Amino acid sequence: MARVHATPGLRPGIVAVVGFEARTADGFVAAARTVALHIENGATPKPRSWPEARAAVRSIRTDAAEGRCVPDAIRGWFTGVCAEHERSRAMRLGRETALAARRDGHREVQPGLFDSRAIHELGARLAQERERAADHHHRLVALERERLTLHATLRAALIVWR
Repeated sequence: MARVHATPGLRPGIVAVVGFEARTADGFVAAARTVALHIENGATPKPRSWPEARAAVRSIRTDAAEGRCVPDAIRGWFTGVCAEHERSRAMRLGRETALAARRDGHREVQPGLFDSRAIHELGARLAQERERAADHHHRLVALERERLTLHATLRAALIVWR
């Protein structure tokens, strides 16, 4: 946070540097952008102390966290990121579904009728298949949670006073 006197090129208000992230529910950041926003307020006085400066910026920090200060350019960027992410997610979902549906070719009707080793091998193969199916199920569930949401964080603020 810093303070500066207004000029003809920089009107009074607050210049906020806001970081935008497209995140999954698990916290994976698929894309990020940082932008500077100028929130004009002709009546912005010079803060007399750091607590007063923090109070002036607090509402902007809240607005950023609640998504109320999202410019149209960022909305368009986020829409594009979501479309690309959904396309990628759909392809991975299709691949994982196909892999989960895949089964071994054929099995013997009565494996090892008189051989216990064949019965143990069949049990091991069935256990591997169950483990593989559970692994694919967990991946499918994780892919379902990969929807993106937009998160905004105030990174810096410059108070421009009259």
